[in-house]
Amino acid sequence: MTIGASSIGAVAIAAGPSGSAALPNVATLSWPVTVTAAVERRVTLAWPVRVATPAVSTLQWPVRVVDGAVLGGLNGAASWAAAPSGEWEHVVHLDGVDVSARIEGEITVRRLRNAAAVATFTLLPASTMQPLDLIGRPVVIAFSQVGGVNMQRMFTGVVETPSVDLLTGKITCTCHDQAQEIWANTSRDAIAGMVGGRFHVAVSGEPEDNFAYLGERIKSVPASWALDVWQQPRILPWRDTSRMVTVRTADVDGGSVSVSLPSRSSLRTRVDVRMQYRFTRLRWRGVEAYYAQDMWLYRPRKTATLNYPGVSWLKISMVEGALSSPAGWALEGSLQIEHPVARSYLIGPTVTDGFYTIDGQDAAEFVLSVRGRYSTQWQQTITEDWSLSVVWGGLESQLGTAVAEEIGATLEATFDQPNWGSDPSVEPAIPGASGVGDATLDWKPAGYDDAARDQVLLTLLDRAWVSLYSASRSGSVTFTIPCRPDIWLDTRVTVEHYTLRASGDVDEIIHTLNVATGRAASELTLAVGLPGNASAAQPSWALPFAPVDNYTPPLSAFSFEIGTFIGNRFGAPPFDDATMIGFCTNYEGGADPAYNYYPDKFEVLSPALAAEDRDPRTLEASKSFAVDVPTDILEML
Repeated sequence: MTIGASSIGAVAIAAGPSGSAALPNVATLSWPVTVTAAVERRVTLAWPVRVATPAVSTLQWPVRVVDGAVLGGLNGAASWAAAPSGEWEHVVHLDGVDVSARIEGEITVRRLRNAAAVATFTLLPASTMQPLDLIGRPVVIAFSQVGGVNMQRMFTGVVETPSVDLLTGKITCTCHDQAQEIWANTSRDAIAGMVGGRFHVAVSGEPEDNFAYLGERIKSVPASWALDVWQQPRILPWRDTSRMVTVRTADVDGGSVSVSLPSRSSLRTRVDVRMQYRFTRLRWRGVEAYYAQDMWLYRPRKTATLNYPGVSWLKISMVEGALSSPAGWALEGSLQIEHPVARSYLIGPTVTDGFYTIDGQDAAEFVLSVRGRYSTQWQQTITEDWSLSVVWGGLESQLGTAVAEEIGATLEATFDQPNWGSDPSVEPAIPGASGVGDATLDWKPAGYDDAARDQVLLTLLDRAWVSLYSASRSGSVTFTIPCRPDIWLDTRVTVEHYTLRASGDVDEIIHTLNVATGRAASELTLAVGLPGNASAAQPSWALPFAPVDNYTPPLSAFSFEIGTFIGNRFGAPPFDDATMIGFCTNYEGGADPAYNYYPDKFEVLSPALAAEDRDPRTLEASKSFAVDVPTDILEML
């Protein structure tokens, strides 16, 4: 025959269906019993056994077969049968000593998702003791059926706060399961492996310890955390159906079930995600200064009817003064200067008109053309401003309005290389920085690059969806049943009550045992979502393309302004120092009072950096994601 479990020399055989009258359930056999390790857990007895129907054996003593639905109790325990007559015994060990006989009143064990488990009991000391000595002492609490059968551990932890009743001397101990300490001592790699999801310091800040890291990371996954009764860290996915229990009207103490629906204030139909990614754009620009005039401007000329006086020459000293080091620009190499050829030039059509002669000394001083290449480096702050919306359209249509919250983060890649803009030897060098034009290098070191930016965005989007999901399951169903130690926070419960059909995860469970009467109960609170009973997977996000800076500088941004202005002639306007930028000269022959005469000078106006090149730039990207959120069974009958 096939039974639950046994050992050589003694076989424990459960009798009757779950909840039937108590019968002896341990039989000590006086002959050998061999337990095979087969999947069916067969027990080979030394005499014939006739099996009438599956799970029913004909023996010479009564046999009660436990319903398979109650097998596989909490944390791998064996089959769990309800306590006969609903009475339980408690077993409490304090600092390794069994103090069960000195426990009075009630024992409570409260477990809540995302919180430490708390247990309380009242102890009558056997002798005078200092309550402070109890702080931090290990505590183990178990419930068992009457007679110590089928013991189930309910709580493992330490005494947190002892309270003394000065009249009676009784000490009430409030204990916790050391969740914070245990998680804090769990490595971040282990937590990341257990939780999954995403984490980024730009979203959460730097957690002060690994417990805080857990709290931040789990915000990106639909799950909760807890310690089991052995103080082992556990991650509890929402809507996990691996452990299911159905509770019906007859199971509920007093027949009462209370329901709290998700409130309008707690619901969210959308979450707006704002993220700013800020980095430094290292910029280089190459420009050119070029000025040239033909020889005809400088030498006098004569025709048959007219004489053209030449103008005063542009001198090399004037060129070098203006172009050697213009403000804000560094000369690349040296100036390329073209001088006139030293020789004699005809003034008119014939030799009788005379010659204009430039000797070697003057030729080295006079300038026909000049060309200079310049560059500059500077820094510009670029901010990518991301606006993403995660929208649960179905709920928004149902409510008739948007109920939104906003979450956000900033990722900033700080550039702190001193003297980079003024000292060309300071790294980093910008690729392609030569000639005339622009070259840029976005400063995005590892951890602050595009991949990091995307990780921040994905972390925020995951949190947004989990926030919508969490808000939707803010309803609750609460009821009390006879003590069921096998039900834990990893259990999903379906309630089939004459007033209600609902399904939800156990969000809180409080076990209470009256020491005097042995009566025990379990109060369950289920986290329930909006009605619908529909599943929805956590989305895989497709991020929009990063925004692009489309500004293109005009051609004037790459060249110097150098004009030509000739005075001492008819029609020459009055001299204006502010607008006459370039080479100012006059026709030769002495100053004529009838004409405007200009001072000889050579000035240049170097190109300025436009606001789009220089000032901080904000580039915008936006997208809306339509999502669905899981819903539960929630029907009022």
